Amino acid sequence: MLDLCLTLAQKSSLELANQINEFAGSVPLIEIRLDRLSVLDVPDLPGDSETQFLATCRPLRQGGHYDGPEEDRLGLLRAAAEQGFQWVDLENDVSSELRLPQGTSVVRSFHSFQQFPANLDSVLQDLRARGGTLFKIAVQVLSTSQLTELLLWMESLPEDLPRVIIGMGSFGQPSRVLGKFLGNAWTYISALEEGSAAPGQFTLEFARQVYRIERWQSVPEIYGYVSQPPVDAAFVSTVNLLFEHYGLEALLLPLNLDDTQAWFEYMDATRLSFKGLAFEAGIGAQAGLPLRETGPFDTLKRLESGWRGFRTAGFTQFRGDDIEMMVEPVAERFLIWTGIDPERSLIRGFLDA
Repeated sequence: MLDLCLTLAQKSSLELANQINEFAGSVPLIEIRLDRLSVLDVPDLPGDSETQFLATCRPLRQGGHYDGPEEDRLGLLRAAAEQGFQWVDLENDVSSELRLPQGTSVVRSFHSFQQFPANLDSVLQDLRARGGTLFKIAVQVLSTSQLTELLLWMESLPEDLPRVIIGMGSFGQPSRVLGKFLGNAWTYISALEEGSAAPGQFTLEFARQVYRIERWQSVPEIYGYVSQPPVDAAFVSTVNLLFEHYGLEALLLPLNLDDTQAWFEYMDATRLSFKGLAFEAGIGAQAGLPLRETGPFDTLKRLESGWRGFRTAGFTQFRGDDIEMMVEPVAERFLIWTGIDPERSLIRGFLDA
C-alpha cells in the first residue's frame, strides 16, 4: 500500500519540473497530469528517487483536458512508460492494445463526474475485464445516502483486490480517508488547495498533519465532526493532535451530511468503529436520532447501551483572538469522548504555532 498519491497538474513544463524536484523522495507516488500541460511533453524524472510516478493524460470525455487524437494520447503514455514512469492510467473505454515496457503497472480507471452509478458491481466487472494492475473508480457523490452506499460497497470487496475507490465532492470526501481502512491502495492529494485536480481532493499537508494517513497501522476509533464546507480545520486538527498526544488510536473526520439518520444506519452496519459525533454550531443534532434521551445535543458518544447526547459550550468559528472560545468546546468534547482531561496548554500551543 502506497497510501498517498500526489497529483501534479501544472500548465507550465518548468513549474511542473520544479514541483517534481520538490516532492520526489518525500511521497511514495506522484501522478503527473500530462493533459494539463499547455505544451504536451513527458517530463524528465529524477533517477535516484524512491518515489514512483504515474502518467495520466485524461481526455475530455473522461473529465480531463486532452482534446487531440487518441493515437497521440496513447503514444504519449507509452513514451512516459519508456522514460521511467512505473505506472500509466488507462480509462475504462480504452480498447487499443498499448505496447508498454515490461513491468509497467496499469491503473484501469472509471470516472463519473455527473452522477452516481446505478450498479457499482457492473462498473468494476467491466474494468476487470479490460485488465489492469489496479482498478480505480471515482464517482460524484451528491448525498449522504450515496456516500454510505459507496462505503458499504467498498467494504464488501475482496481484500486482495487492488483498487482505489473515491467519492468525489464534499459529500464524498470521507471516502478519501476511510478508504485507507477499506482496502484502497492510496488516496489522491494535491500540493496546494488551489491545485486540486478533482472535487473533494485535499492537500498533502492536510493528509499528513490532520488525518495522519500514513501512520495508521491498524483501524482507529473514528469520531465524526458534522459541518458544512469549508471545514473548520483548526478544530479538527486540534482534536486529532490531542488523540495523538495521549497515544489514542483515534481519528476525527469532518462530515458533510444531508441525512443524519442515514449516517447512523451506516455506523450500525459498517465494521469500522464509530464512537462519537460533534455538530458544528448552527447545525445541531436532529430529532429522531437513536439516542437514550431527547434534547438539543451538539456532541454524541457511543456507549454499550446506545448513543448518548451532551450539550457543550457553543462557538461559532475560531478566530485568532478567541482562543478561549476554541479551547472550551474542544476540551469539553474531548473529555466527553475519552474521559481524558486535555492539557489546555497543549491546545494553546497548537493554536499559537
